[in-house]
Amino acid sequence: MLSQKSHIGFVIWGVRNGFEVMLASNLSEVEFLKSDVVTDNMRQVCNTTSETFYSIHRNSKFGVITIYHSDAKDMVGRKAYVAISLYIPVTHQFIGDVGLVLNHLKNFYIQKQADSYVNMFTAQMFTEQYSTLDCERNNGFIIPGSNKGYLKFNNLNDIKDRFRLLDINGYQSAFFIPSSVTGPENQLQGYQLINGFKDTIRIIIEGFDSSRHKIMYNNELINNLGTNFSLEVKPGNEITFIDLINNRRQSYLRFTPDQVINLVALFPVIITKSYDFESKDPLSFTSTQSTIKKKENKVGKILLVCGAFISIIALVVVATKGDEFTFPRMPWDKVEDTPPVVVKSAGGNQEVNNDNEGGLPENPSFETYSEKVSVLYSRKELRAEDIEKIKNSIKPDGIKSVDCTAPFQEVKVSYDTTKIKESNVISYLKEIKLRKLQVENIKPPKVPKPSKVNETKKKNRTFR
Repeated sequence: MLSQKSHIGFVIWGVRNGFEVMLASNLSEVEFLKSDVVTDNMRQVCNTTSETFYSIHRNSKFGVITIYHSDAKDMVGRKAYVAISLYIPVTHQFIGDVGLVLNHLKNFYIQKQADSYVNMFTAQMFTEQYSTLDCERNNGFIIPGSNKGYLKFNNLNDIKDRFRLLDINGYQSAFFIPSSVTGPENQLQGYQLINGFKDTIRIIIEGFDSSRHKIMYNNELINNLGTNFSLEVKPGNEITFIDLINNRRQSYLRFTPDQVINLVALFPVIITKSYDFESKDPLSFTSTQSTIKKKENKVGKILLVCGAFISIIALVVVATKGDEFTFPRMPWDKVEDTPPVVVKSAGGNQEVNNDNEGGLPENPSFETYSEKVSVLYSRKELRAEDIEKIKNSIKPDGIKSVDCTAPFQEVKVSYDTTKIKESNVISYLKEIKLRKLQVENIKPPKVPKPSKVNETKKKNRTFR
């Protein structure tokens, strides 16, 4: 692991020679101390005792631990105090015995500085005194807070780990005063006695639905929950929210006070985008998702136009497979409602309702009936007018097509067996009356009589 000692900063501050001053620092980022740690009130707090005590302060940027040397005097013997603070980023924790190092730094300062008017050591010299300390990123399980308090302790070892972690769960600042010392707590304005630091943190759950969600805390199912409720959880313990519908889950180990977790927002309903045929805008989409980004919307419109163009071509091809060309009806075409038309078949026994023209029944089953023309009609082959009459006459519901292909000696009918029987198809064909073939009496050509041999032709005589 790489050393992060460079993140550790120190500040020596207090009252010396009757003045409140910043005595020394190895980093420039100490302005936060002037509002969060260094206050005029500390002079009154330290004047109440000659014993050593400690404090931890946390803000959004740093964690600070301080040792207070209350039994100090300046060069003319006036009461003074000196505070030595070590600080690291709020996201970090110390590696090493911080309490032991702080007391060593206090003793080093007393020996080197004594009551001298000027500083008797450099920042580099002081930094070398806490070289045994290092720091690293913490696990994020420190519970922040806004409370202020003080804790009475019996032995420094009892709070050793709390100093290392800068752990004051639920508090913004806390003073640590030996149980044998009285006085400083009386001058700490706004500070309450700490009986124990909070180990859990409250989170708020909203939108819980037992039919859609499940909550596990440390791998144990939580039951008897309402729609909205709160839970006390310990940072570092895992809480898992499970979406039973779409098999999704989300786990948490770190929390903030009164953190709200809305399960409806955590597991949004998955809805696919669809084309809105009723919209006036042919490129509009319907979706319950948030507004689509401009770039995605442009791409979607382009793809939609291409898809619609391909669909139109496919519909035109299908529409032209019959004998006549019919342009397909598009969803946005205005169509006037027309009443259904009932057509009677040639036999008069079957009525067909064409109010669903173009539609097919569910699960149609097509078969083809084929028969020779000579069996159905009194002729060997069909003429053009015969074919036209057969196609125009046979229109019962269930017949898909009639085919009379060359050499026009056979009739083929494709029909739906779920709507019409083969016997009815045969009846419909035989009921069609074709125009009879006309039989013409062809007279033999006249043959001139042969002339007699040596027969002289009579001349017409004219009498005058």
